[in-house]
Order: sequence, then C-alpha cells, then structure tokens
Amino acid sequence: MSLVVDKYIQLHQEYRILHLLNHRNKNQHRVATWWKWFNMLRRSVGDVVEILQPLGRRKNQKLKDKKDGRFLYRTLHKFFQMESKLYYSFNNIIKLGQFITLGVVLVGILGRVHSIYHEIFELYKEQFISMGCLRVPKKNAQIEEAHVTNNDNEELGELINDADVLIEPSALLKQDVIPSKNIKNESKSSKDKKKKKKKKKGSAIDDLFG
Repeated sequence: MSLVVDKYIQLHQEYRILHLLNHRNKNQHRVATWWKWFNMLRRSVGDVVEILQPLGRRKNQKLKDKKDGRFLYRTLHKFFQMESKLYYSFNNIIKLGQFITLGVVLVGILGRVHSIYHEIFELYKEQFISMGCLRVPKKNAQIEEAHVTNNDNEELGELINDADVLIEPSALLKQDVIPSKNIKNESKSSKDKKKKKKKKKGSAIDDLFG
C-alpha cells in the first residue's frame, strides 16, 4: 500500500466521523460559536479527500494538474493558519462542561488531521515548489552572507558599548525631579502667609468692638 492511499484511508475515516457529528448535532449546536470552526474543519478534510481519491488509483501518484496542486496547497496552508483557533474553540466546549465528550472527540480529530496534513505536505513539498506555491531561499544570498562573515580583512568599524550611549536612569531623575527641600520650604512659607492674614483680620475686628 502506497503512502498516498494510506493517508487517504486515514483522512476518509476522520471525514466520516465529522459527517456523522454534523448530522447528529446540526440542529442542536448550529447557533454555537464553535460550530463555524467545525464546519471549516469538515470542509477542509472533505476537499483533501476529494483530491487524494483519484491519486490513490494511479501508479504515478504525482499531482499532474496544477489547479489541483495549488488547491491542495491552499487548503493545507489555510488549515495550518487556523489550527490554533480550531483548538481553542473545541477546547472551550470541554471547559464549559456540558458537552465534554463532544469536545474531546473534536480535539482528537483535530490532532489526527494535523499529523495527516503534515505528512501530505511533506510528500508533495517538491511539487508545491515546482508549481510556484512555495518559495525556496536563494543560494546566492546565503553565499554572499558567508563571504561577508568570513572576510576578516575589511574594517567594519568599532563596536559601541551600551554604556557609551545609554544615559543612566538616575541622571534623568536628577534633571526632572525638583529637590524635596525646596518643596518643603515653599509649603512652609505659604502656610506662614495664611496664618499672618488670619491674624490681621482678627486684630481689625477686635479694634472695632473694643
């Protein structure tokens, strides 16, 4: 049995479980927030199953059609991007405690689909590169970087220490903060002025009433 056929059988089994869960829980949970992510997972698995089904029948199990190859790459790539959101949405079902069994089943399916998708991606990685879906880093850029690092004769300048550039936080505080002694003296002088004004008012009233 070839690797493609093996992955097709495994993925088709997961799709059957997802199809049964959709049939049994659609009326009850279709309003729930996690149902949207469940549908996205079910459609993704269904699309990959449709692409792998004819490939398993061929002797040469390469992707002959570029449209199928690009569609397969987009489907796998989209799954890897939304995988964390799928996990959190299914894990929230377990946290709520009302449908724990359903949440555990969905998390288990997600883990198995993740491993199958990674094996399929590695299997067709070279074809994805040849179709232009994946970009490979150029060797010339790596050679130039190695040439720059190995060239010891060139003067690249002097290293600047952090101590020469950075200003100590204590120096900044000394510039911005007003000395506490001045604040205390100003507060004392303002209090003395208020007391003198009160005394002057009291003496004028005493003069009137003898």
